[in-house]
Amino acid sequence: MDLSIELARRFKTEAAAHADTVFRLATDRGTLLVFSVRAGEIEFEPDASPDVTFTFDRAETARAIILGDADPMDAFMAGRFRSDGHLPLAFVLLGLFRQDFGGPPPD
Repeated sequence: MDLSIELARRFKTEAAAHADTVFRLATDRGTLLVFSVRAGEIEFEPDASPDVTFTFDRAETARAIILGDADPMDAFMAGRFRSDGHLPLAFVLLGLFRQDFGGPPPD
């Protein structure tokens, strides 16, 4: 499934009520997605200027971490993703799509 479609489907409006951030997800090969989260809404904006960029070793790693199939701390410590910008926004990002950082992704 396309990552943007899956993120839109799993987006937790209540977790984004006070968010105002533009995220860029990338690999070393280029941008995967750019999206903004403002006042409980998500909008995919490929030309927006990001507040933070998360670069992953592979697109599959991005999907697994964001949706809850992989542990973000393990991946970060193993060098499978890095942040260019405000690293604590990683936890904001995870909270927008996952039920629990340690559990399976929501249905």
